[in-house]
Amino acid sequence: MILTHKMEIKPNKTIIKLFEKYFGYSRYCYNKGLSIWEEEYSKGNKPNGRKVRDIFKSIKQEWEKEYSPVVLDTAIEDLEKAYNMFYKKINKKPKFKSKKINKNSFRVYRKCDSTIRIKHNKLYLPRFPYGIKLTENIRFNGTIKTCTITKKANRYFASFSIELKNETEIKNKFPTTNKVAGIDLGLKTFAVLADDKYFYKYFYPSKLKAYYAKINYLNRKLSKKQKGSNKFNVMKTKLQRTYLRIFNIQMDFLQKLTTNIIKNYDKRFKCKWYVKE
Repeated sequence: MILTHKMEIKPNKTIIKLFEKYFGYSRYCYNKGLSIWEEEYSKGNKPNGRKVRDIFKSIKQEWEKEYSPVVLDTAIEDLEKAYNMFYKKINKKPKFKSKKINKNSFRVYRKCDSTIRIKHNKLYLPRFPYGIKLTENIRFNGTIKTCTITKKANRYFASFSIELKNETEIKNKFPTTNKVAGIDLGLKTFAVLADDKYFYKYFYPSKLKAYYAKINYLNRKLSKKQKGSNKFNVMKTKLQRTYLRIFNIQMDFLQKLTTNIIKNYDKRFKCKWYVKE
């Protein structure tokens, strides 16, 4: 079983500069791989991730050697997944990534024990000179397979994909209750949960209204700033932080609700739907 654990990290100024470079390099690798893929397809060949990666490495420039080759591999992996989804008619055709629109992120995977290491509450990545301070400990006991670094509202996050050593710890986390519950999702109330005794109503967090009003206010302020100026960037960061705050409140509400349901109930109704003619 593989689980993910996402947490905020606290990089220093040197690491932040490296992060920005790696965000750009990962985007560059994806766009370069996309152009190679389209070029091979126009020639009548059937490209795949391995072929595109080999062609990319054969024309690799000198300045690219300062970056970890793992980032190149993961970027081409993402490109291959995007094309597979397009061939299956699940998603649209992959497009070139934009610095302004697409999120800033890059991913590294575990080649050996020294690729991704956590020591003394610090994260060590390949080609990074210093450890990156973590805000919390890893919750799961297992092997780290991948680590994805993302940037949101001038804050940095690390998402770990962990292969568990002992799956029974997760399976036996909540005891069986043999209780049944029904859940009705609504508009005024987020959800109404009913068991054999009581009804429980779950409402949206009331503090969201204030943050939605703040978003309207910041959007009006942002529209009056000159695009690209320092004041524009400051106001844009404030708006991004507000959106991130809303996202965190919603996720906290959903996580607590679903955990409460799983903890107290472990069965569901087996019901049939009848349509009157």
